Amino acid sequence: MHKNILTVVGITILFLGMSITPLTGSISKASFIYKSNNPPYEPSNPIPPDGATNVHWNSCVRCTGGDPDGDLVTYDIYFGNTTPPHKVISNSSIAIYCSSAMESNTTYYWKVVSTDEHGASTPGPIWSFTTRGNSPPLPPLMWTEDFTTFYILIVDPDEDVIWLYIDWGDGTGEWVGPYESGEIVSLSHVWPDGTSLIKLKARDLDGESQEAVYSLTVSPDFKFLHPSIGYVDLTYKFTIYLEDFGKYLFDWGDGTYSDWVTGIADKSFSYPGEYELRWKAMDIHGYETPWSNPILITILTLGNNPPDTPTIDGPTSCKADVSYDYTFNASDPDGDDIWYHLCWGDKEIIYIYGPYPSGEEITLSYIWTDKGTYTISCWARDVYDEQSDIATLEVTIPRNRVSYLWFLERFPMLEKLLGLIK
Repeated sequence: MHKNILTVVGITILFLGMSITPLTGSISKASFIYKSNNPPYEPSNPIPPDGATNVHWNSCVRCTGGDPDGDLVTYDIYFGNTTPPHKVISNSSIAIYCSSAMESNTTYYWKVVSTDEHGASTPGPIWSFTTRGNSPPLPPLMWTEDFTTFYILIVDPDEDVIWLYIDWGDGTGEWVGPYESGEIVSLSHVWPDGTSLIKLKARDLDGESQEAVYSLTVSPDFKFLHPSIGYVDLTYKFTIYLEDFGKYLFDWGDGTYSDWVTGIADKSFSYPGEYELRWKAMDIHGYETPWSNPILITILTLGNNPPDTPTIDGPTSCKADVSYDYTFNASDPDGDDIWYHLCWGDKEIIYIYGPYPSGEEITLSYIWTDKGTYTISCWARDVYDEQSDIATLEVTIPRNRVSYLWFLERFPMLEKLLGLIK
């Protein structure tokens, strides 16, 4: 028995099979099933939930779709701060929308219309949610004047009380506080000789700041504290000491230079990016050292940054009903934990795995039951619902057509009939 499908004006005709007299090739019996197309399911399970409050303004909206016949479904998405909302996306393969222009303390409305491959559509209801009003603290600013006492400035835009987390870069860390917004915290710590990465975060009652990372180099004749990961438009202090030298000049890597300073230079960066900082020193006799080797500094946008696009690694030619392992890895510029959103390509289901630490590689297994070509789609989401771009990997499970071709060669009349039905 050979199956063939014909669709006419929304009616699916399934040609089940026939009986053929071997000597004459005449057809004695044929069976057909006529099946009407069903429209897609009504969009449901909205995230954020309908009527939700205190939603972060970097959140994405998403819902569940699908089709009872297993047809391919596309989605038109409507979104805005008025009702009814206006259309923002047409014919999307997934029911997800991320707006970059939401404001705090604002109510937003959205809905989704599902359409299958035959043109049947099902609109969903209008949902709403309200964004929250709190702003997280700014990333902490750290500096020193003598490499004995270290100062940390913590600021909250809403003037909330703040707790401070310090990872000293030597395997120790602690939460301290609470402190008032604008307070300068003075702390001491002893590091072994070498370079340590100090990570700082501030937290109010509603959320955490982005992570600031500082590099501290300590040796008997040289000390240097500077930001390793900083943020646009914040002013940082670069503190340096080199034995027998008293003045220092910085090349900031953005086409500008500092003045000659006696140990501390202030600098803010206007644009995100990676900058190669260099410095040189001058002694009391006017002798200048050569420029130092470049020191890489990363400057990020103030406000949450999305995770990087994940990497996907695994086999691309597979067999049905066999389990295969795939590895996924994404990093978050702010050091936030990450959830992975994953569609294996054979069902309209989005699986969510996590949370995982930024940069940690995870391994997941999957079994495809049918032959065909499938696209694995994966994106990362941080704790503030900021999402990465989508990574894809195409997987092929080859079909075996040898027996089908042999059957048509034996029964040429059947091949002609199938050609008429297609």
